Amino acid sequence: MKGRTGFTAETADRLIVDAAQVVLHYGEVGETNLGATRDGSSFDLNRTFREMTFDGMRGPTKGMKRRERIEAAITCNLLEMTKDNLMLAIAGAKEHTPDPADEDFDYIRGGPVEADDYIDNVALVGTLSTGDDVVIVIFNALPNGDLSFSTTDNDEVVLPLTLVAHFDPEEYDDETGDWEEPWEIRFPVASS
Repeated sequence: MKGRTGFTAETADRLIVDAAQVVLHYGEVGETNLGATRDGSSFDLNRTFREMTFDGMRGPTKGMKRRERIEAAITCNLLEMTKDNLMLAIAGAKEHTPDPADEDFDYIRGGPVEADDYIDNVALVGTLSTGDDVVIVIFNALPNGDLSFSTTDNDEVVLPLTLVAHFDPEEYDDETGDWEEPWEIRFPVASS
């Protein structure tokens, strides 16, 4: 039987396989593995463009798209419950000590989002079928949404967490009037 395919001898070396790891402060001092996840993790670039229209336009026209919004995000379902993971899931969360004599519990309370609440970078580290890492990084990340989870018999709590990249005002270019987008993909050179 004859058919067409895009398969080549290199296909087997160009697949992103298996689960990925979510890492805070990737490649920096304080690099931290977020822990076990369930049902995979994802990266969504979430770029929005607007078609600039004009009289007599027949359809999409080269050069007439304008970038409007970029809301890059990494989403995972955290299985590991720690104080740090709970605080990470709540924008502006702070440790709270109502009774210094209570050594049985750590207390967490909400508060305003402050500059040091933004995580410098969060990476989704995946693996190519060659064993090389593919790393997707978002910058200046904060959780999106409220803390929410539920318990059920014969199952574990899974904490859905979406971390969203934020533009850095320090990266605004006065000359071009443009911003550096707060994300990047690090793809191994040998596999490109």
